[in-house]
Amino acid sequence: MDLKNKTILVTRPKPQGEILCEKLRALNGNAISFPTIDIKPLQDYTLLKEQLAQLDQYDWLIFVSPQAVQHCHALLHAAWPILPNELKIAAVGLGTANALQAVNLPVTACPAQWSSEGLLNMPLLQQVQGHRIVIVAGEGGRELLADTLTERGAEIIRMIVYRRCLPVYQNINDYLALFHTRKIDIIVVTSSEGLHNLISLLGDIELIRTLPLVVMSERLVGIAEELRFKQIILAENASDIAIIEALNKGINYGR
Repeated sequence: MDLKNKTILVTRPKPQGEILCEKLRALNGNAISFPTIDIKPLQDYTLLKEQLAQLDQYDWLIFVSPQAVQHCHALLHAAWPILPNELKIAAVGLGTANALQAVNLPVTACPAQWSSEGLLNMPLLQQVQGHRIVIVAGEGGRELLADTLTERGAEIIRMIVYRRCLPVYQNINDYLALFHTRKIDIIVVTSSEGLHNLISLLGDIELIRTLPLVVMSERLVGIAEELRFKQIILAENASDIAIIEALNKGINYGR
């Protein structure tokens, strides 16, 4: 696969965005990292430590992203060198599952369809009446998991392990110039927040909407359509391989 020196704007947060850029450059793509979400540590860890101390009172830990794993695992292992026997761990996708396994946290459930919807469709999470389920995530984010599992009778605890912030770019005009001079061929966006932040950072300019946009889910396709993007390419999932395959299709749109 050859990306033919196309210039690809990658909005995925670090470090995953940088990893993707390296892979794109290896395929002759000109990858530009432009994270539209800044992942930052918590300012106060008191509540998180209290929640981790009660880990033996929970039935499930659901990790919603690799970032959730990265910002939690050290404190989790410090509190529980050996995990409670009855505790089950779920990941919303393979990237999150791999991150868990890399830090020696066993994965009980990971859906074939990498999303909250995919996880909710798994048989293990259908009958959760009376279960105590912890959703490990950053500040904000979707409420679908919490709302649906609550409807199924579970008690939901949100374990916030990092903050999402709008990045500050001192050189934002340099990025705008890439659009105005038509140097960008295609954009990769991995979340709805990242897409909204892209517009917030660069301004509501029509040039952005004319470029092919690679997204990760049908839900994100709908959001991109609402924001009037004209050429939307759906990746099979959020893996680097699936994104690269979608980019390969997207470069055929041209300018």
